[in-house]
Parts: sequence; C-alpha cells; structure tokens
Amino acid sequence: MNQITLFDLSNDSIEPENTPVIENEKQEIVSQTTCGLEKPDSITETSFELDQKVQVIVSDINSSDPEDYYYLIDFKNKRGFISNIYNGKVKSYSVIFNDGKEGIFYKKDLIAT
Repeated sequence: MNQITLFDLSNDSIEPENTPVIENEKQEIVSQTTCGLEKPDSITETSFELDQKVQVIVSDINSSDPEDYYYLIDFKNKRGFISNIYNGKVKSYSVIFNDGKEGIFYKKDLIAT
C-alpha cells in the first residue's frame, strides 16, 4: 500500500462538483449576517434630514420587541426635530422634542410631519 502525499495530487484530481457546495456555504453565511438589516439603497431613499420635523409612532406591542415598545410609549405622538443622524449598521436618529427631552429612534418609529 502506497502513502499519498500532497505532492501526488494535482489540480485535475479535485472534483469540480465540490466548488458549488463551497459557494452555497458562502452565500448562506452572507445572508445570515445581513438578516434583518435594511439594504443601503432603501435607507438613503427614505432617510430623514437634519432639522426635519418628525413624530414618534408606536406600533402594537405584539409586533415589536417589548423593550422597544416600552421605550417608545414615553414618546408616543410627540413631535420634534432630527438633531443627529447615526450611520451604524442600522441608521438611527436623535430627536429633540419641544419639552427638552431627547430620544434616539429607528426610521420605522418616526414619520415626517
């Protein structure tokens, strides 16, 4: 029985059907890392601008994270101005309200007024 070394293998001995499996694995990993995040194109198309008037909206508790819901309920229907824009993984906005309070919100939590 002969022992095979790496030097005995050539590029021709690698089966071409193995390549698509590797590509599929890469595609799965990419789709997992971007899951739940907005696409950059959709963010720029529908973004708010600095000093723009906005109002906080609160969705049903069943359709959002409970922590988000109870944070938003304090700002429900309040109006303010965009004071800062944070360009992280998901774009968020700092809003200053007429009573001096400030909050940070995602686009889905705000509407233009």
